[in-house]
Amino acid sequence: MKDTSWFNEIQADGGVIFFASGVFYYFLTEDVKALFLAMAEHFAQGRIVFDTCGKTGAKMISKTWLKQAEIKDVTRIFRWRCSKGNCPLVRQI
Repeated sequence: MKDTSWFNEIQADGGVIFFASGVFYYFLTEDVKALFLAMAEHFAQGRIVFDTCGKTGAKMISKTWLKQAEIKDVTRIFRWRCSKGNCPLVRQI
Protein backbone atom coordinates (compact mmCIF):
# COMPACT_ATOMS: atom_id res chain seq x y z
CA MET A 1 0.00 0.00 0.00
CA LYS A 2 2.95 2.30 0.54
CA ASP A 3 4.45 1.63 -2.88
CA THR A 4 2.96 4.29 -5.14
CA SER A 5 5.21 3.68 -8.14
CA TRP A 6 2.17 2.38 -10.05
CA PHE A 7 0.78 5.93 -10.06
CA ASN A 8 3.19 6.77 -12.87
CA GLU A 9 1.73 4.03 -15.08
CA ILE A 10 -1.67 5.73 -15.26
CA GLN A 11 -2.43 8.35 -17.88
CA ALA A 12 -4.72 10.73 -16.02
CA ASP A 13 -4.47 14.05 -17.83
CA GLY A 14 -8.25 14.27 -18.17
CA GLY A 15 -8.97 12.91 -14.71
CA VAL A 16 -9.31 9.41 -13.37
CA ILE A 17 -11.75 7.39 -11.27
CA PHE A 18 -10.58 4.61 -8.97
CA PHE A 19 -12.95 1.94 -7.69
CA ALA A 20 -12.09 -0.07 -4.57
CA SER A 21 -14.68 -2.52 -3.31
CA GLY A 22 -14.13 -4.53 -0.16
CA VAL A 23 -10.56 -3.32 0.17
CA PHE A 24 -10.08 -0.72 2.87
CA TYR A 25 -11.66 -2.72 5.69
CA TYR A 26 -8.39 -4.58 6.10
CA PHE A 27 -6.07 -1.60 6.56
CA LEU A 28 -5.32 0.78 9.39
CA THR A 29 -6.81 4.27 9.17
CA GLU A 30 -3.32 5.79 8.94
CA ASP A 31 -2.47 3.62 5.91
CA VAL A 32 -5.70 4.47 4.10
CA LYS A 33 -5.21 8.16 4.87
CA ALA A 34 -1.63 8.08 3.53
CA LEU A 35 -2.82 6.41 0.33
CA PHE A 36 -5.67 8.88 -0.16
CA LEU A 37 -3.36 11.84 0.42
CA ALA A 38 -0.79 10.49 -2.03
CA MET A 39 -3.50 9.83 -4.62
CA ALA A 40 -4.96 13.31 -4.13
CA GLU A 41 -1.56 14.88 -4.66
CA HIS A 42 -0.69 12.82 -7.73
CA PHE A 43 -4.16 12.71 -9.31
CA ALA A 44 -5.44 16.24 -8.71
CA GLN A 45 -8.50 15.68 -10.92
CA GLY A 46 -9.09 12.15 -9.67
CA ARG A 47 -11.92 10.58 -7.72
CA ILE A 48 -12.11 7.41 -5.65
CA VAL A 49 -15.24 5.35 -5.11
CA PHE A 50 -15.20 2.80 -2.31
CA ASP A 51 -17.44 1.03 0.13
CA THR A 52 -17.26 0.93 3.89
CA CYS A 53 -19.42 -0.17 6.76
CA GLY A 54 -20.12 1.15 10.21
CA LYS A 55 -19.94 -0.54 13.57
CA THR A 56 -23.36 -2.17 13.15
CA GLY A 57 -22.43 -3.55 9.73
CA ALA A 58 -19.19 -4.98 11.09
CA LYS A 59 -21.10 -6.68 13.92
CA MET A 60 -23.60 -8.20 11.49
CA ILE A 61 -20.85 -9.53 9.26
CA SER A 62 -19.01 -10.93 12.29
CA LYS A 63 -22.10 -12.90 13.28
CA THR A 64 -22.74 -14.28 9.79
CA TRP A 65 -20.06 -14.94 7.20
CA LEU A 66 -17.03 -14.57 9.49
CA LYS A 67 -18.54 -17.19 11.77
CA GLN A 68 -19.38 -19.44 8.81
CA ALA A 69 -15.84 -19.04 7.48
CA GLU A 70 -14.53 -19.94 10.95
CA ILE A 71 -12.49 -16.75 11.16
CA LYS A 72 -11.59 -16.33 14.81
CA ASP A 73 -9.24 -13.34 14.83
CA VAL A 74 -11.52 -10.48 13.84
CA THR A 75 -8.97 -7.88 14.93
CA ARG A 76 -7.52 -8.21 11.44
CA ILE A 77 -10.91 -7.55 9.84
CA PHE A 78 -12.65 -4.18 9.54
CA ARG A 79 -9.87 -2.03 10.91
CA TRP A 80 -11.12 1.08 9.11
CA ARG A 81 -14.75 2.05 8.90
CA CYS A 82 -17.14 4.95 8.88
CA SER A 83 -19.92 5.39 11.41
CA LYS A 84 -23.10 7.47 11.38
CA GLY A 85 -21.98 9.67 8.52
CA ASN A 86 -18.64 10.32 10.21
CA CYS A 87 -15.95 9.27 7.81
CA PRO A 88 -12.58 10.63 8.91
CA LEU A 89 -10.99 10.62 5.46
CA VAL A 90 -13.82 11.54 3.16
CA ARG A 91 -15.30 14.79 2.09
CA GLN A 92 -19.03 14.13 2.01
CA ILE A 93 -20.69 15.18 -1.23
